[in-house]
Amino acid sequence: MRPRPHLTVATHLTQLRSRGHLKALIVLPILLAASLPARAVAARTPFYPNHWYAPVTEEFKAEEAVYEGPVFYHGPTGKLHRFYPPSAEEIAEEKAGVKRSFPHLLVPGQRAQLVHVAKDTTLAAAPFRAPASVKRMIWAGDELIGKPYLWGGGHGSWQASGYDCSGSVSYVLHAAGLVEWPHVSGEFERWGERGVGTWVTLFANREHVYMTVDGLRFDTVSAGDPSGLQGPRWRPLYAENERSFYVRRP
Repeated sequence: MRPRPHLTVATHLTQLRSRGHLKALIVLPILLAASLPARAVAARTPFYPNHWYAPVTEEFKAEEAVYEGPVFYHGPTGKLHRFYPPSAEEIAEEKAGVKRSFPHLLVPGQRAQLVHVAKDTTLAAAPFRAPASVKRMIWAGDELIGKPYLWGGGHGSWQASGYDCSGSVSYVLHAAGLVEWPHVSGEFERWGERGVGTWVTLFANREHVYMTVDGLRFDTVSAGDPSGLQGPRWRPLYAENERSFYVRRP
């Protein structure tokens, strides 16, 4: 028996229609998905336009790293207000050592954005459409901005004077109820499930762990960050994540 020749999607649909099969319309999405190249599937390219997969890598220019569009926040009564970052003059007049408090920031669109709010302070703003748990993680990361890197920090208590890589990642995950206690970086090698997540992805090995949340990287390492600042911070995505890390998702 001769092997059947390989049929393209178009050829297969033509045969189905010629035979009067009404199931062709059902088979079409499956055939289209199967015809996607492996690279597109591995990158979690959405099959449906209304489903969002947060990127974990990105080529970017330093001048494009900070968002300059409209930013909002909810006031005490729940009313939506426009957020206006301080001007360069106001930032220059700030007293050294004085830390300002900022509301939970929101932006339109489908991914989180870096917003420059004060001298040496860049926060992450959550998109309106993100799930509540993702927003809580983004805002929890904002709470650690300005804290120094401290080995072992964040493991004895959620509130600490400084945080290390795993302590800060644990803090962010705890805000969404995803961990009950701080984990060390090696434990995150087996945490959750394997692979890239829809909104949240962890990269872990025995020596370091960082995470991406809705298109931003939360990391104590400043590599790839134009600010060059150390400690737990939101940073642009890497152009390519190192292969020595285990990739995990909630």
